[in-house]
Amino acid sequence: PGFDDSPDELITPLLNSAAKTGIKISIHINPYYNWSIENLLAHLKKILTDYGSHEAFYTIRRKNRELPVFYVYDPFDLDSSAWASLLSPDGSHSIRNTGYDGVF
Repeated sequence: PGFDDSPDELITPLLNSAAKTGIKISIHINPYYNWSIENLLAHLKKILTDYGSHEAFYTIRRKNRELPVFYVYDPFDLDSSAWASLLSPDGSHSIRNTGYDGVF
């Protein structure tokens, strides 16, 4: 979101079309320019704020919560400690048990 080649203008029509046919859509995240956990966190927040409540946004139930599903292509471009900071409950950038939690 927010890049020159961002798919922002396509996501809402895609979700709307998916909803009409009963299809669920998950976001596929590719490494990008300035790929970092901090930037990814900002983009996840934007994605979930803008689209996370859409009926066609794919979620799965975990521990009595509906969590959005994200596919991350080539996560090894970021160090495992960076991912731990985002995905561990006690990580410095943790999304766990917040409104931005998800399945990755």
